Amino acid sequence: MVMVPPEARVEGDWIRLGDIATIQGDDPLKVKELRGVVLGRSPLPGTCRYLRRSQIQASIRGVDLFCPPRVKVVRASQVICPEKIRELATAYIRERLSFAEKVEISCVRIRGKVILPQGPWRYLVLNPSGRLLGRVSLVLLFKAKGREAKALVFAEVHAWAKVVVAKKKIRPYHLIEEGDLMMEERDLAGLAGFITDLREVVGKRSKGVIPTGAPIRWDQIEVPPVVKRGKVVRIVLETPWIRATALGAALENGRRGERIRVMNLSSRKEIIAEVLDRSTVKAIY
Repeated sequence: MVMVPPEARVEGDWIRLGDIATIQGDDPLKVKELRGVVLGRSPLPGTCRYLRRSQIQASIRGVDLFCPPRVKVVRASQVICPEKIRELATAYIRERLSFAEKVEISCVRIRGKVILPQGPWRYLVLNPSGRLLGRVSLVLLFKAKGREAKALVFAEVHAWAKVVVAKKKIRPYHLIEEGDLMMEERDLAGLAGFITDLREVVGKRSKGVIPTGAPIRWDQIEVPPVVKRGKVVRIVLETPWIRATALGAALENGRRGERIRVMNLSSRKEIIAEVLDRSTVKAIY
């Protein structure tokens, strides 16, 4: 005997008779078999579908069925509330701005409703624009039991931290010293390419003019060349069978690890060499 109520709740991806009905009988094997009968796919989490009595009867011919004409089947679900989504998004932003002394996150808006099957869930935060300051948009992907849902989060983010600022006017190609710099707290939302560590700037060379009080950006500085054009250098040639040296003249500036053109002063031939230090280059063969 199979008894089905007017409404039932299921958790899996498939509707089985044992999930929606009470099954009685003297044969345990027959009862077990009936419990496993599949009646169709479950509705999506948070939604429902209807099964007709005739549909159920066709799946269990020869068994007494007590059932209303239609049975409403609801898929058990859980909703990730907007407050939780907001908490996850703001935690992501704060973690990546942990170097800042103060972070303000305002005007948070959430688009999308996250409905998942019941059970443990996990999530992933995506930042398509790469922005964490100013107008920020994030995508939060949630997954549980093979089902995915997403929410879009929009926020206005401001952060304040001490950044490296020019203490005085820095001219082009100037080798920057610690006395040229100072640290000042600024709103990072209005800055791009800012630097928060003096040690990252000292010893670098300015590419152009940096005004007094201007935050120094990464695109305004460069590692100075260790070999300058016209400098006499030692050329090292190494092979599995021989090691030789010769004097050469650098035909262009070069930083450590870069390849430059060098004139061999003995053969008067131009070669390509890798800069090892300020007085040595390695011939590329």
